[in-house]
Amino acid sequence: MTPYELPAMVNAHSHAFQRDLRGAAERPAPEAHATDDFWSWREAMYALAARHDPETMREAAGRVYAEMAAAGYGAVGEFHYVHHRPDGTPYDDPNAMAVAVAEATSNAASRTWDMGTVLQDRTGRLSQKGGRVKPRGVGVST
Repeated sequence: MTPYELPAMVNAHSHAFQRDLRGAAERPAPEAHATDDFWSWREAMYALAARHDPETMREAAGRVYAEMAAAGYGAVGEFHYVHHRPDGTPYDDPNAMAVAVAEATSNAASRTWDMGTVLQDRTGRLSQKGGRVKPRGVGVST
């Protein structure tokens, strides 16, 4: 029998931080159907985004990328749009949150896979880590 290798799957649209919405924005049916909708999910998502800082963003993204690797994903397109402190003020480095996501990519890549990530910085430019030095072991997809 000849062994075959298949390329890893691609997750072409990820919002890694939203992983922590699992179980927070949905409730069991049927009683929840009257109150759960897109708007209740959106409010839960905004509340989650408002709690993240670079450390918690890196941790959440790291868990997501590890789960993707375990499920057979080899690349991800990350749509990242959380850029400010929980109080709404900008970080000294305007790409601090994107850097945290890219570092989570690097950490996952160094353990299990080589994952290129497309990040959108605050100017709308697509780049790796907002155009800064790429993390070790991570390919750049732009």
